[in-house]
Order: sequence, then C-alpha cells, then structure tokens
Amino acid sequence: MVSSAVVRPPLRTTATALGHVVAALERHQYDEIGCARRLSIPSMRDVVTRVFACADRGESFLRAGDPLGILIALFLFNRAVPRRLAGKVFDPKALRALEEMRLVERDGAVVTSPVAVFPCRDLHIVTDALGDHGVANKVMPLCAESYDLATLTTRGHRMRALDLCTGSGVHALLASRHCREVVGVDISRRAIAFAQFNAWFNGVSNVAFRRGDVYGPVPRTPGYDLITANPPYNPELASAAGQDYHSGGESGEEISSRIVAGVPTFLNKRGYCHIITLLIHRKGDTIRRRLRRWMGGGSPRFDVLVLSRPIDYRPEVRGEPALLPPWARALQESWKRQKISGFGFGVISLRRTPAGRRQRYVEKALTLTPPRRRDRVRRQR
Repeated sequence: MVSSAVVRPPLRTTATALGHVVAALERHQYDEIGCARRLSIPSMRDVVTRVFACADRGESFLRAGDPLGILIALFLFNRAVPRRLAGKVFDPKALRALEEMRLVERDGAVVTSPVAVFPCRDLHIVTDALGDHGVANKVMPLCAESYDLATLTTRGHRMRALDLCTGSGVHALLASRHCREVVGVDISRRAIAFAQFNAWFNGVSNVAFRRGDVYGPVPRTPGYDLITANPPYNPELASAAGQDYHSGGESGEEISSRIVAGVPTFLNKRGYCHIITLLIHRKGDTIRRRLRRWMGGGSPRFDVLVLSRPIDYRPEVRGEPALLPPWARALQESWKRQKISGFGFGVISLRRTPAGRRQRYVEKALTLTPPRRRDRVRRQR
C-alpha cells in the first residue's frame, strides 16, 4: 500500500548499486512481454485497467510467490511484500539500492513501493503510483495511450527529437535510441525530476529535460526531426489546462492546439510529429478544419494522418440533467455550448507535404499489434 505521506521524487545512487537492481529486473523478465503474460492481458497497454479491475490480484501474486509476480505486486499493485519474499527477487545490495533511490521503503517485516515501475520496450519507467498519495500534480503512469504512442511513433535514425508534455520522459527516452539529441519539456517540476531520474535509471545520456510551457524552453533553430506529445486533453471545468496531467481546459484542446500551432515553426523539412490525444467531434467544425486553423490556415502545407477509434468518454455526463450531480450537469452544459457531439481517441501525425504534390488528409481506424520479444532493443550501458 502506498503511504499517505507525500511521495518524494526518486534519487540516484551509484552505478554499481543500480546494476544490482537492473540485473534483478532483467533476470526475472520484468519486461512488457513477461508482465503482460503474468497479468493475462494482451499487452501492457491494458495494465492500468487490469490493476484497477482486479485489485486483489496483487495478493494472489504474493501467495504464488514467484519472482515476477512479486515484482508486479510491488511495483504495479503497490502491495506490501514480506521481506522474505522480497529476498527471492533482490539480493541485499539491490534492496539497499532500491531504498537509496526511494523506490522501496522498509517497515519492519514488509517492503512497500511508493511509486510505480512500468516496463516499456527496453526501458523501466518510474512514475507516481496508480493510487492517490497526496500529490497535487502526479507524474502520469503509463496508461494505454503511452504504449500506443510508443508503438505508432515513426522510428528511424534522426538528428534531433523533441518530446512535449514529457511527464515521466518515456517518449523522450524511447527517441534517444534512434536520435542523436533529444529534449523533453514539461511544465511540472515533479515531472522533470522523475524524467531525469528515468534517464539515469535506463543509462540514457543524450536526453536533456527542460522545465517550461510547451515550446517555451527550446530555440526555434535548428528545429527537430521528430516531435512527440502526450498532452493533457480532457475537457475539464474543475482544473485549468495543464494544472494536472489530464486537463486540457474547458475545450480539452487548449494545449493540443498550441502544440499543433508550433509544428510549422519547430518541425524540420522531413520531420514527423505525432500527438496522441482525445479527438473531440463538434457540430459544424471538423477536426480537419480545426487542424488547418491551428496551423495558420494551411501555409506551409502539411500532410495529416488521423488514426482514431470511437470512445464512450464520461457516459455519466449525458444523463438527464435533473438527475446529475452539479459537476456533471455543469460539464454537460459546457459540452452543449461547445457543440460537442462525440469523442474519439487516437494519434494525429503531421509532416510537410513534399514539393510538387498535393496535400493529403487521411482518417483511418486505429489498430495496434502487441510487441514481440524479438522487437525489443537491448539496453545499452
């Protein structure tokens, strides 16, 4: 169980101590494939749903007593693990290193983790835990969208990459595997602390994390060959845009629209931009029309690919107004004012239209294939 005290960001320790921890995680196959199989889910994109739906599963993993199950119970379900079981996974040096890094806490005969550790490709990403532990602006756990963007991002050797609303830094760190230089930006001081720790935890040295608002901390030149973003996108009344990792303001598009608006300035000639977001359908104002407007009317010209699937976002808000709680009734009225007719979820991909060819705008259904073990890139230290 996560402590009720506010959880402090993790800390670095020595490279030798880190090596003991990484060796244990790899030895027990605490990776995407291993965890998905042990959780009986198609892929790790379903992990958050599984944890919330099967809260008692963590206890069953402990009763089974296998090392991978113990790791899942500790770092995904945040269960208290008896010291004798923790000793089946980590030797004393590794356990001491985890304490130094603030990834575990020892309390008598049990060990707990105040954070979550998600495997993603060849990385292990530390975030705030899935439960509530008193943090006003949590570092976003790796939800389905995190794994979706990891899968759909264009990979290939590039010079420079920019990850906006970086959070834990996962997409910046993935880009570091195929880009020479990477910058991750987030307005949250806590997110930057976690992202910097994750770079060290995964042996990544070619990523710089900067605190600021969207493009604010980065220069316009020489530009970027890859831009990724997982911005806050929920249409909210309770919190302002960017106040937490999920609020995109009342429209839901306050941050996404600014990211799209900056693409013509910051994306290089042959670069790609991928933004994963809630796609909001409005009567009389198509997504295509809004994208064009955000980019200044279509000059310079861009090709657009929108991969999406319909979702039933907050169905409780669409009930009979007189029966709704005040917050839901206020949100319903807001949606009516904005002429919101429905929601989708997916990725907006942008690239400059090659000279001599007409612009392309394509909308397709979003489909994903779970990663295979041979798709993983080996960790480089």
